[in-house]
Amino acid sequence: AKTNLANEQTKIAKEQDKAKEKSQIDALMHIPIKNAVESIIDIDESEKGWITKTIDKIDGILSKKYTADERRALSMKYPPETMDEAKDLVLQLYANTLKRYSKDGEPTIQGKLLGLGTKEEREELIAFKDSLPEDGAMSSVGANLLLRTDISIEEFKKLYAEDIEKTTKAHKEAVAK
Repeated sequence: AKTNLANEQTKIAKEQDKAKEKSQIDALMHIPIKNAVESIIDIDESEKGWITKTIDKIDGILSKKYTADERRALSMKYPPETMDEAKDLVLQLYANTLKRYSKDGEPTIQGKLLGLGTKEEREELIAFKDSLPEDGAMSSVGANLLLRTDISIEEFKKLYAEDIEKTTKAHKEAVAK
C-alpha cells in the first residue's frame, strides 16, 4: 500500500511539474518576441552591427543542438513541448525575423517599421503610414522600397507617397472603365 501511495504521489508531482512547465511555455510564447528573446540572451541594440551579432549569437547557440534541417523544422513545431524547445523556437523565430527584415546587418525600412531601428524611426514610419489614404494602393515599386536599407526615411516617405498616389490613381481609373 505504501508503494502505491508513493507511486501516486510521484505521478501527481510529475503532472503538476508538467502543468507548471506548460504554463511557463505559454507565458513565454505570448509575450512580444523581443521580450522573450531578451529573457534568454542579452541583446545590445546600441552596439553597431547588433543585428548581425544577434543572428550570429543565436546561430551559435542553436547550431550546437540542431542541424540546419532540424532548425527549419523547429520553426514549424508548435506548440513546443518543453521549455528548452520553447526557448529554442523563440530564438529561431527571432533570427528568422532579423534575417528577413535586414540586409548586411542594417534594418530595412520594413524592419524599422517593425521596431528593428530606433523607437523614433518606428514612430515616424507608423505616423507616415497612418497618414496615407486608407484606399491607397501600392505597386511593386512601393513594396521594393520597404526592402531597402540604402535610403533615408525622408526619401522613403517621398518615393512611397508618390507610388501610392500614382498606383491608386491608376487603379481607380482602371476600375472606372
